[in-house]
Amino acid sequence: MLDRKIGARTLGLLSVLGLLLFQGALRAAEAEPQLPRELTASSVTAMPIYITEVYPDDRSHHGVIEGAGGADLFEFVEIVNMSEEAVDFNERYALYYVFGAYSTELSVRSGEDFDAKVILPAQSTAVLWVKRSSSGITGAASRLTKSDFRAYHQLEAQVPVFQLEGQDGLHHADRGLVLTARGDSTVVSEVFYEAGDVQRGGSIHVKPPHKGNRMLLLEQRSAPSPGALLPEQQLFPGSAPE
Repeated sequence: MLDRKIGARTLGLLSVLGLLLFQGALRAAEAEPQLPRELTASSVTAMPIYITEVYPDDRSHHGVIEGAGGADLFEFVEIVNMSEEAVDFNERYALYYVFGAYSTELSVRSGEDFDAKVILPAQSTAVLWVKRSSSGITGAASRLTKSDFRAYHQLEAQVPVFQLEGQDGLHHADRGLVLTARGDSTVVSEVFYEAGDVQRGGSIHVKPPHKGNRMLLLEQRSAPSPGALLPEQQLFPGSAPE
């Protein structure tokens, strides 16, 4: 009888432990950002193109640039091509903006020439300027060019700048950016951020993970540095640091 009581008690404890573990895993799964169904491919790829910085909350230009109102005008996403060859971005990749179950593919353009190719130079960063399209932006603010963007962020001449369109400004909380292979939606690099990662005029710097394709937070609420990488960011996705 003693053995049976102990056995029953042990089974009862194991059942409770199992329930607690299940509930903990369920809460973790609910907290984890969920990709929309079309972006659920999780293969780790050897493609050395990845996201390195997101600047989602620009400083106010109200009263500084005519017609700006409260709009953020110089937000950006930085990516890097660590390969030894130039890459035609739109031929091989796609970039999605994600919020909960919602996602939209963004357009990456060279500039005014709609048909011009977006070429990422070998072993180089590129900066994608979030070009605003709101009708509330008027006057000088509505006529900003890549030259204005370069001047604002003091970008060096050799750093390529492209326009990111299809989302009228990045939100500063609970959003994501997902870089996929063109055609099969295999996730190459993804960044998700929360309100605590962002401040006005501050950037989110990320680095490649040791495994997988979700970038790791490196610096939050820090000074933007488009075109310049920190040593920790110069790794291939899926590789371990030296």
